[in-house]
Formats: sequence, structure tokens, C-alpha cells
Amino acid sequence: MIKRIITIILVVLILVIQISFLSNFEFWRPKLNLIIILLTFLLLTAGYQQALIWGLISGYLLDYYSAWPFGLITFSLITSIFIVYLIGQHYLTNRSLTTFVLLVGAFTLSFYLFLIIGHFLLSLFALGNLSSLASLAVSGLWQILFNCLIGLVSFLIYTFATNRFQRNFLVKGNL
Repeated sequence: MIKRIITIILVVLILVIQISFLSNFEFWRPKLNLIIILLTFLLLTAGYQQALIWGLISGYLLDYYSAWPFGLITFSLITSIFIVYLIGQHYLTNRSLTTFVLLVGAFTLSFYLFLIIGHFLLSLFALGNLSSLASLAVSGLWQILFNCLIGLVSFLIYTFATNRFQRNFLVKGNL
């Protein structure tokens, strides 16, 4: 019960930071998505179903406060969770730093690919602007970099605070 309360508080806190705090800074708005990092953590620690539930809730709230068509962010999050789950189960089975960073990068890449595809389809029906597609792709590349860096730091903090993940990347004398 305590784990669920902590998870609820953490998700709500990250959503508030993402929606209200980071959106006010022009530099960080297109370059950092804390929800992706949190959902990757939930996928590794709590499982696929918990990540899917929190992905739906987070996607709904992000859609509500977004200028995108309603449902595009939720669809991108849910399909990205599914893709990352498949990658994590079939190709990256250990729970190490490298696995987590690769999953965060894959999550961010697939999330932005679905946003770009959705934006392109909307521009075909004259509901979107095709010229902003390049800036969306560039911000996606920046977001992959920053999400992986923030994910790396958060993984290290979580690993030293708990014993949930493998510490095989830490060899005595290398830290």
C-alpha cells in the first residue's frame, strides 16, 4: 500500500513539474520529458500493467494541457510503452545502467516518431503545419540526449538508494 501511495505522489509530482514548471522555460520545454523517464522506471520496477495505467493517466493529462490534437500524446505514450516493453523483454533482459539508458532512448525515439507521423498525417488533411515538422524532429533528437542524461543520473541515484537493479557496471575502484 505504501508503494502505491509513493508511486501516486511521484507521478503527480512529475506531471506537475512537467506541465507547469518545465513548460515555462523556453530552453527546457522541447528538450526534456520527465514522464518518459518515469514511465521507463515504472516499466522496469512495477511492470507493464502499472506503466500502461500510468501512461494512460499521464497521456490524458498531457493531452489536456497540450496544443496537439487530443489523444495523440496518449497514443504515442501507450504505443511507446508497448514497444519498449517488447525491447526490454526480448533484447535487453538484464536491469543494468546500459539497459535503462537504451530503453529511455528507445522510448523517446518511438514517442517522437509517433508524434512526427501524427503531425505529418494532420498536415496532409490541412490540420497542421508541415514546416514545423523539422523543428519537431530536432527537438526530438535533443530530447533523446537530455532524457538519456537525466535517466542516467536518476538510475544511479535509485540504484544506490535501493538494491532493485544490477550493479554490474560498478567495478571496485572505477567509481
